[in-house]
Amino acid sequence: MAMSVLNDKYIQENLLNSPEWLKGHAADNGQLGLGLIYYSLVYSLAFEKVVCLGSGNGFVPRLMAQAFRDLGKAGEVHLVDANNGQWGRPIWVQEDSFLRTNFPEIKIHIKTTDDAASMFGESNTRFDWCHIDANHSHANVTRDFLNYSALLNRPNGIITIHDTLTKCGVPEFIAELSALGEWNIIKFNIGAGLALITRGENG
Repeated sequence: MAMSVLNDKYIQENLLNSPEWLKGHAADNGQLGLGLIYYSLVYSLAFEKVVCLGSGNGFVPRLMAQAFRDLGKAGEVHLVDANNGQWGRPIWVQEDSFLRTNFPEIKIHIKTTDDAASMFGESNTRFDWCHIDANHSHANVTRDFLNYSALLNRPNGIITIHDTLTKCGVPEFIAELSALGEWNIIKFNIGAGLALITRGENG
């Protein structure tokens, strides 16, 4: 039997067992899709503290938390979601949800991203990586980027933004950010699209 670096049984039972919204991460085919990027960022760069803004089924924060587990270190994963709006009703809100039961180390904040940013700023919390996948209007994506880029550890902090290929405010914002020339942007055009953003020389 061929060996694999991936434990398919564990992946199916713990990381892909909530099918809602997996298609946007190219993970609806039984494979991890963009999840491998989420996992690898924490694992390969040995991050200490990360935050996910918005997550319908907890896919991204699960990958973040799993990477910390596999590293054998007590890193921090923060999940921010206001639990409101048409697309903002995550399936993990209940205390007995799969996410909360099986990944209790994830620090959950039922707040708007604005309120959470203020809270993190007041406590002087800084992040190695922020994943933005909350309200997708142009105004909100712009505000989340400005608020959370200010909370990144310098100079190596990373931001990822999901849904770069969908009809929302994200593609417009990415185009504007690219035109500034202050940030390095790598686009992954699979699923609903992902942009990986780091500070440029003038950022």
